[in-house]
Amino acid sequence: MLQLYHSNRLETLAEQFAKVLSTQSLDPFKAEQVVVQNAGMGRWLSLRLAQQNGIAAYRTIVVLKKILRLLRSSVLLAFKIAK
Repeated sequence: MLQLYHSNRLETLAEQFAKVLSTQSLDPFKAEQVVVQNAGMGRWLSLRLAQQNGIAAYRTIVVLKKILRLLRSSVLLAFKIAK
């Protein structure tokens, strides 16, 4: 499920994300994908989650550019198959 939160402070977003992760019971055998703007932000978020929750494991940090590239490839492939 896609959830969007916005703030002008990155620390506020990280705290909100840590709260969401600690309150939701998710499938422990399924990796979650977290989309971030760049690799440095992904690393920072992983460290911040580890500080707040004690652990930051089994989360796949994906850069937005990669997600957009995958979506574009999927759409183009579906368009070619449909022809």
